[in-house]
Formats: sequence, C-alpha cells, structure tokens
Amino acid sequence: MASESSTPGLADHRYAKILALAIDAIICIDGNQRIVLFNNGAEATFGFKAADIIGRSIDTLIPARFHARHAQHVATLAGGPPVARHMGERQAIYALRKSGEEFPAEATISKIALEDGSSLLTVVLRDISERFNAETRRRQDAEKLRRALSAGRLGGFEQDLATGRMLLFGDTPGILGLPGPECGHAAFLDLVHADDRGNLEDAMATVPLTGALELEYRIRRPDGACAWIRSICMLVRDERERPHIFGTLQDISAQKDIEHELERRVAERTDALQAEVRHREETQQQLVRAQRMEAFGQLTGGIAHDFNNLLTIVGGNLELLQDQVIGEKPQRQLKRALEAVGMGSRLTERLLTFARRGKLEPEVLNLNDQVVNVIDLLVRTLGETITISSVLAPDLGRVLADASEVENAILNLAINARDAMPSGGTLMIETANATVDGTFAASPQGDAVAPGRYVRLSVADSGSGMIPEVLAKAFEPFFTTKEHGRGTGLGLATIYGFARQSGGYATIYSEPGLGTTVNIYLPRSEQAEPPREDSLMHYLAADNRRILVVEDQPDVREVAIERLGKLGYRTCACESGPDAVALLQEDPDFDLVFSDILMAGGMSGYDLAVWVRTNRPAVKILLTSGFPNELARQTAGKHEAFAVLQKPYATADLAAALQEAFRSG
Repeated sequence: MASESSTPGLADHRYAKILALAIDAIICIDGNQRIVLFNNGAEATFGFKAADIIGRSIDTLIPARFHARHAQHVATLAGGPPVARHMGERQAIYALRKSGEEFPAEATISKIALEDGSSLLTVVLRDISERFNAETRRRQDAEKLRRALSAGRLGGFEQDLATGRMLLFGDTPGILGLPGPECGHAAFLDLVHADDRGNLEDAMATVPLTGALELEYRIRRPDGACAWIRSICMLVRDERERPHIFGTLQDISAQKDIEHELERRVAERTDALQAEVRHREETQQQLVRAQRMEAFGQLTGGIAHDFNNLLTIVGGNLELLQDQVIGEKPQRQLKRALEAVGMGSRLTERLLTFARRGKLEPEVLNLNDQVVNVIDLLVRTLGETITISSVLAPDLGRVLADASEVENAILNLAINARDAMPSGGTLMIETANATVDGTFAASPQGDAVAPGRYVRLSVADSGSGMIPEVLAKAFEPFFTTKEHGRGTGLGLATIYGFARQSGGYATIYSEPGLGTTVNIYLPRSEQAEPPREDSLMHYLAADNRRILVVEDQPDVREVAIERLGKLGYRTCACESGPDAVALLQEDPDFDLVFSDILMAGGMSGYDLAVWVRTNRPAVKILLTSGFPNELARQTAGKHEAFAVLQKPYATADLAAALQEAFRSG
C-alpha cells in the first residue's frame, strides 16, 4: 500500500489511510528530508510510484535551482513547535515530475506531531498548471491589449468591483491627466464633469447585469482642461471568478468639435433654406398673382375698349341734345349726364392703364443682359431639382424692345418649364442671331413673318413635352392643361402677343417625352435688306448633286424641297428614318442625307445618321432641329457629333451648311 513505510508509528497512525486516499498530493518527510509517505494523489501528480520514491530526498521533487531556498524554509519550519492538525504557510512553488517537466504548484507545509512523540513535515500540494496558464494567458492578452491601445492612442482601465481599485494603461494617464498608472474609483469619478457624473455612475452600475456598455461623457482634467471621452465597458472575471470591469478610453474632443461645427452649419443652412423656401413661396405667389392680374387685365382692357365706344355714343348724343333742349332744369340734367360720361371716360383710361394696353416702351437692348438679369431670380424660384444653363451668343445683335416685357417672357416660360418637370430636369436659355428669308416667310410656319435679320431667344426644357393636339392650341388665349387654379392660359398667349407687337414672332417646338422649346424672334435694330436672289449664286450646286430629304412634317418637307431645288440640287424625300434606310438600301446614289432629328417612326435623325455613316460612308450628313443647338447636342447623347442646322433657317444658311457638309464630310 502506498501509505506503508518503515517509519515507526506512521503506518499505524489513524490518519494514514485517509491521507493515502486524498485527492491532493500529500507527502511526508522526516527530519532528514526523506520521503516517508507518498499518497495516491502524489503518485498521480508526480508520476512516481510510492515504492520508488519513499526513502528518497524531497529534493527529487524540486528543481535544482530551488533546493537551497527549500532547505532553508524546511529548517526554519522544523525548528518551530510541532502543531498537530494545523496547516502551515501556503506558498506557490515549482515542482518537478518524474519526466523532468517543471510545473507550478500551490503547497502548504506543516509540522505535525505524532502520538509516539516524533514529528513529520507534511506537504499538501496541488497542481495549478491550468490556472497558472490561464493567468499567464490573461496577463499576456492584457499586455497585448495595452500595447494595442497605446498604439491606437487609446486608453484603458480595469476596475476591481470588490475594492474599487483601478489600473490604468495605454494612454489613459495622458487622457485623464493623471500622473500614475493606478487610481481609485472615487478619484476617477472626481474627474467626470458634474453634469455627467450621475449618469456615468448609474450606467456603470448596470455593467454586471448587461455585461457590456458604451457611453460618452465629459471630464475635467486636473489642469482645468475639458475633454469628451468615449468608453466601451465590459464585465470580465479573473481566475478566481472575481468580477472586474474592463473599459477603453478614447478622447473624442476633436470629433465632438467637428460634430458641433457641422450641427451649427446644418442649423444655419436649415434656417437659410427655410428663408429661401419662404422667399420662393412668396415669389411663386407673386407670379401667380401676376398671371391672374394679367388675365384680369386682358379682360379689363377688352371691356374698357367696348365701354369707351359706348361712352362715345352716349356723350355725342347728349351733346347734340344740348342744342335742342330748352329749360334750365333739362340743361342741368344734361350737364350732369355729360359729367358722368367724363367720369366714365377717366375710369376707362385707368382700366386701360392697368391692362397695359398703352404703348410699349422699347429701347435698344442686348438680350444677353436680360437673360443675365433674370438668372438669379430663376435659381431661387425654380428650386434645386432644376438645372439652369445658358448659351449666350457673344456676337448677338441688338433689338428694339421693352426690357420688362422680355424679362417677363423669360419668367413665364421658366415657370411653364418648371411645371413640366415636377421631378426636376434641365432648363436651357439660348440666344443667337437668325435670318428669315422669303421662302420661310411665305410658308405656313412663317405665319406672315417679314423677311430679315432677327435675334432669337430660346427657352427649352427637358420636361414632358406636348402632344400635337395641345401644341396646336398652345398660343391660344385661356387655353391651359394645368389643373384648376394653377394657370390662366394667358402666359404663352401674352408672350406671342408681345413678340408680334414688337415686330417679331414666336414658335413652339415640342415632342412628347422630349421637352419643349419656345423661340421668340425679335427684329434686329439695324435692319438689313433681304438677301437678293443673285446673292445666292455662289452657293448653287454646279455638279447637280442629289440629296435625300427626311422630314415627318409635310409642310416643312415641301419648303425644304423647294429651297434645295432653288439651289440647284436634285431631291428625293422620305417621311421617316426607316423609310430612308429602305430607300438607301435600294438606291444608294445620293450625295447627302438632310434629316430632321426628332421624327415619328421610332428612328431619330441621329440614329439615321449613324446608320448612314456605317453603311453608306460616302454619303454626307446634315441634320436639322427645332431645338436650340446646345440642347440638340445633348439629345445626341453618346452618338457621334454631326452638323446641326437650327430651324427656322434662311436659304442662304441652308446653302452654307450644305457646302460646309460637303467640304468637311
């Protein structure tokens, strides 16, 4: 049996069997430090059998470097009074297995008196390798964490909930302004801003229940400086299952300063936007009122005109009656009636003034100036969802027109464009010089326009566009597609009237889903004679070239054919892109394709031009459009750039564009 030995009295001791069966390693040594008892627990711990180890020195189980210290400790303990059944001092030691492996152990050495008068030193030893390794890993992990926190300019702390003791590591001393790596919980709370201290204490008290917490608070360092701190805290337990709070510390003062600055700017921007919205609403209300007043003025002007005719009849007859009526009383009655006619006449004069039926006040203008003047108002009025751009001709001719009427026309067209783009879009304002020749003036599109030089003001949008039925009535007074209360139907009609009254004209070019362009043509202030027929002689095609005209509008197609014939070209016509492709496949003997950009049939002029360039590279291309040049270029998207002739155009413009196409193609 493991507990048996040659030591007198030990084998018969009443506790020997109990000691032998104990789980802990129990070793007894005599005064010569020889092992006299080696229980089952010791066999399992050290790997020796009792029979092999009993009688050997205790140094067999101790690493050589600890022999001297152990001998001194045993001598000290052996010299003291024997204390039976009394445990001595507990200490951590290193022990040595049979295999030569060292391991950490927790040992308690006691001097025990036996009944026969002898005494033994008893060592109760427990292998704490697992706990030691776990503690070592915890220390290593903690050290890695401390280094990581320091590298990231973060701080950390570990608080023992039982004692309140806090260990600081990483950048914590610098963040908190403390001199050392250790402080108490109370000292830490003293640094916290008074307004945040209660909330922090309450939050920290919940960590044992929730297991984790993230919070922000302010501190005041010993030097008086304030800082914002963000902490992430969690509950951890040590090797003895004692609860600790582990937390990180990050100085977020700079971040908070940025956040506060952003909040301030957002608040300022919000106030500015609200003021802008109020201003925009007021402007819109003013525009609505202006439209209503315009409608009322139109009605009032007509009534005043008719009323003046009636007053003329009444007043004239009353004057005739004055020579025929005798008597003071009838004369007084006629006088009062004539005075009433005069009052009525003055009233109609006021009504006509209100209706602006008086003369315009034209002056010499550069329309670029009017566009620039009104752009700022449009930016505030139309909103951020609409992009406003302008293409202003640098060599723009001057016009004789009423400046206020020009600006009102731009505003009205911009408001119409906004309503056509509820989800946002592009508004483009363009100015250019234009020439109207006799051929266009005599066509249905010319609408009795006088030939000559003009300045074109175009306002284009990328909105919903108009169907043909709506487009045909767009300039009619009181015609509107807007819902009740949103429009009077007089905006476009007023613009058309202003253009005609100024000696010019207005056109609309629109396609469903592709936007609308309104062109206002005003005559140039320095009138020039219409081009004489012989001035086109140098443009005539001497080689009898053949041109394919592609246009879906019959009247426009006929005018183009007449002009080309006049210039000496042979022509053939199609009304759609697919028809033109079919014709070119059968008859490729054409020198140039002259095509509108936007046409029915599912194929645009750009699509046709790309097909021609790919399949008939010898055939030149010239496109035409009712949209402004810049918008036409945007419509092309990713297509190649092709020359575009702006509608309406003079015969000389067409001839020059054709010659350029033949030269550059």
